[in-house]
Parts: sequence; C-alpha cells; structure tokens
Amino acid sequence: MDTWRPYPYPLQKSPMEGTTAQHEEEWLHAASTDPTFVHPLGHKSITEALKLELLQRTFWPSLAQWVEARQEVLQPGGEILGGWSRADMYGMMDWYRLCFNMTSRYEDAVAAHRDGIWRTVILTSPWWDWPEFAYLYVKTVRDAHGAPQRDANGRVQRETRDPYDDKLEDEFMDLWEKVANTRPLRKHANGKVMLPVDRKQLQSTVSAPAPVSVPTPVPGSVSATTNTGSAIASRMAGHVPNVPSRTATPQAAR
Repeated sequence: MDTWRPYPYPLQKSPMEGTTAQHEEEWLHAASTDPTFVHPLGHKSITEALKLELLQRTFWPSLAQWVEARQEVLQPGGEILGGWSRADMYGMMDWYRLCFNMTSRYEDAVAAHRDGIWRTVILTSPWWDWPEFAYLYVKTVRDAHGAPQRDANGRVQRETRDPYDDKLEDEFMDLWEKVANTRPLRKHANGKVMLPVDRKQLQSTVSAPAPVSVPTPVPGSVSATTNTGSAIASRMAGHVPNVPSRTATPQAAR
C-alpha cells in the first residue's frame, strides 16, 4: 500500500520561478509528493480528468493571482507593468507535461513541440472559451477550387484540426500572447479566476441555467464553431460524452 505524506502546495506563490518558465522549487517539491500529480494515468484511480482538475484548481488560480498582483505595479508614465507573458504559458505547458509524464522541452524540444499539449492547456485555462482561439480547433473544409464545402443543409463544413501539427503550437502562442491581456478574466465572487472545471458546480447552483449549444459531431467534420472550445472543454471534463475530443496526453486515443 502506498504511503504518501503530501507537502502542501505554496498557493501564495507562482508555480514558476519569477518571470521565467522554470518550475518554482517549492511547487516542484509539493508536486513530487502528490500522488495525483506523480502517478501515471491508469494507476489505481488516477484519471485524466483527475489530473486536469488538479491543474485547474491548484496551479492556474495561484498563477493568475500572482500575475494580477504583478500588474498592479505601475511605471512612472502610468503604464501597467507586468501582465501575462509568454513565459507564463510555456511554464504551464511544462507543468502539464510533467503531470502527464510526457517528454519535456529540455529532454527533446522537437518532440515536445509536436505533442499537442497546447490544446489541452488552453482548453483547461482561464481562456478556454475565448472565441479568438476557435479557428485553432477546427478549419473550414474547402473544395479543389478553395471554396468552402457545404453539407446537405447548406451549412459550411468544418473539421477538427490536428493538435499534433507542430505549426499550431507556435500559432497558438503568438495569438495567446497577443490577446491574453486584452480584457479581464472572468472571476468568481471570491475573486478566484473561473475555469472549465467550475462549470458543473456553477450549473448546480443555478436553478434555470441558460442552454449551452454543443455542435453535434459528424464523422470528419463539424458544422458549427461558435461553441467549439466550450464543447471540447466539456468533453475533457466529462460533462458532454458525445463531443469529439483529442487530448494531447500520450495515453489518449488518437
């Protein structure tokens, strides 16, 4: 029987060392004593959903709180100093890789660049439902002349993009860096950032929640993109069982 003596996560700190993408030492120690973080998928009760819940409930809120505090420092000219930086997202992708026992950027940068973890990260992050990222999840199906193809109902056909395309990580990072600081993140009443894992809890506290439109899967294509991010995030969280999803973890079905 496994005996674990978990060291508490230092929630008052950022999971990264300062403004770098490096793991913060105390966070790294805490993670190494957490069976949910350390054990691979399939070990006893360890599931992908359990690991993603840990990353959302523990890592993202602390990082968001730290970044927000960093934004409060003003330069003499009144410009906000700080905000979300590229290193923050690289650092979180590294935490996801470590949690899922994937090859790190430092072990094999080429392999890590092609592992598709970017999509798992963005869909379990505070930006999970931002429409700016929708085109990274699906693409329009076009005919030989470059015109959009339509289904029997006249709707433009779209198909899921392959997250393992190594060009998409760079495209995602460039877009995220451009938009991450453009508007405030949604928060709970207690000030904590809102994440996909919170949706089930929120729905249970609202007597008549607004209906959520989820695209019906069609083999090889989907016909709507408005809620693509929401649908995939829900599938990853186990809320919508019939929405196609391809997570970046190596154990996931391809």
